Amino acid sequence: MPPPTTAGDFCRRFEVYDIQILMRAINAVRLKVWKRQPQAFFKRAIIDADALSVASSLLANGAATQIVTDQLNLYQQYGVTTNSSYLAAISGRPGTVMAPTFHGVRNDPKAADALVTSRITSDAAVLDLVRGMSSQTIDPGVGAGETMGMTYWYYVLAGRLDDQQSWLAATSWAGDSTTVSVNPGGTCVNSTISAFNDGGAAALKTALDAWVAAGPIEARATVQMMDGNRVAVMSCDPGPASITMAEGVPLGFGGAPLERALSSTVVPDPTQAVGAPVCLALQARFRNLPFTLPDDQSPLLGLAGGWQPPYVAGNADLAITCLSAPAAAAVPEG
Repeated sequence: MPPPTTAGDFCRRFEVYDIQILMRAINAVRLKVWKRQPQAFFKRAIIDADALSVASSLLANGAATQIVTDQLNLYQQYGVTTNSSYLAAISGRPGTVMAPTFHGVRNDPKAADALVTSRITSDAAVLDLVRGMSSQTIDPGVGAGETMGMTYWYYVLAGRLDDQQSWLAATSWAGDSTTVSVNPGGTCVNSTISAFNDGGAAALKTALDAWVAAGPIEARATVQMMDGNRVAVMSCDPGPASITMAEGVPLGFGGAPLERALSSTVVPDPTQAVGAPVCLALQARFRNLPFTLPDDQSPLLGLAGGWQPPYVAGNADLAITCLSAPAAAAVPEG
């Protein structure tokens, strides 16, 4: 912001040649690792990409529904299952990871059609289980700044605060407008962040205030509450001598993989318990159990073998609330 972003804190400390040497070293090690694989491993390549979205965008009107119907029949015929890594599983779309999603809409042509025609408006629509794929952002209305997204603000906060507090604040994000200015005093970032309600704006401001307090005074950072559920934050590059990240490496993607893992553990088929995944995520946030590294990193790494992260095990009892009561009644206030 610039710290702890890559441009402000990493590239500033190295020359181009240093980065190239690092990349070459990583690539050399990667080749050695791949050479350890048996020959049978190289007979099939798996590409994890959103091929459906690309292909469907090229189809004529009405053809997408027919394609989905054909795919549904194939998945049902061959019983396709998957144990995809988290990056594919979060969206329920790329490659064969779409099997559970397809099975969930196989008897609902309208939902199947929406699956291939929906347009994602932000990273929060994919990562935040509570708001869902159809959620919209809120324009802060302060000019033509760049939108950084919910994940950006999670990583900004997690550089100095604990992962749990950073995730809870980041999920209050509804939009932002961010600009970078260069002046004699250095490079500064100005951003206005929108929240969905006054509670979300308060959560963002509290976290950003703590983030400023934990940072170097040379950053001259400020946070201000604005009207319309908006928060303004400004921070400048404090210079290469300043320590801008106090908490070390944050949990990848915050609570997103953990909330998905909790939902899939408690509700294997969300179509049979509408509203339960959202209830579980909100109840778990309200309970506020801490994230633990490295144990809670396993959903992101796609580890197999039935390993259950501590966060999931600690919140599994929420099934009593979210599966036995109407979803709306089970959502905590605030």
